[in-house]
Amino acid sequence: MVKKLTGLQQQHPKSYCQSCFRGPATAIEMLQYQGMLIAMKEIKYHASVCRRCGWEFAKSVMGRHLATTWWSPLSLVIGATVGTAANGLAMTKIKLLKEPCACILPEHREVL
Repeated sequence: MVKKLTGLQQQHPKSYCQSCFRGPATAIEMLQYQGMLIAMKEIKYHASVCRRCGWEFAKSVMGRHLATTWWSPLSLVIGATVGTAANGLAMTKIKLLKEPCACILPEHREVL
């Protein structure tokens, strides 16, 4: 399924945070594996985030990932290694961002 871009996303593609509408921002993908005794389920989270919002988002997803990975042998082997490594790379990408500026996009001043 292709996600249709809104007018704001077309004007400022991934240059602003989806949460606070500040920049600079980067697009990240976080993984959460859920072990279900015999099988496992992979959940992907996509977001465009600034440093502050991204770090909180990453901590939240990583906590859920670590809490739900251990319930299946398959998830324990694959989910723990692949998911934790992928999330670590995403967290590194977030930490390399500069602090968000105080400027807010004009279209979203009334939201905050």
